[in-house]
Amino acid sequence: MVKKLQIPNLLLPAPLLGSDAGSFNEFTVTQRMSDIARRVIAENKFSIDINQSLEELAAELPSGYLRNLTNNTGAGFHDWEKYLELYKYQCWVDIPWFFKETYFYRLILNISNYFQPGDSQGIDAFLLQKI
Repeated sequence: MVKKLQIPNLLLPAPLLGSDAGSFNEFTVTQRMSDIARRVIAENKFSIDINQSLEELAAELPSGYLRNLTNNTGAGFHDWEKYLELYKYQCWVDIPWFFKETYFYRLILNISNYFQPGDSQGIDAFLLQKI
């Protein structure tokens, strides 16, 4: 006989936001993510256009607004469009940490043409950071 797992019906805690002064989430969006984007520039040989887009992303994180993915060739593109609907027109600091963190990395894949045919396709922009 298989026993069914009983999951308590509890309210979820409030999401972590970057607007919480002094929090890890604030540090993440105002400093850590910008540093990661700039390391991607420094550690790869991407085109000037890609590097400019990555630098724009790094500069806009502390006070800018979430941007959309720009092409539909990547894995899960349409799912990401649905997820983004909830956060359209919001600042990076105002969206929940988990979504912000995962979307940031997906956005870098988009900017670096990871899913596009060409010289950058399939290049792991984070390889040196992982090592």
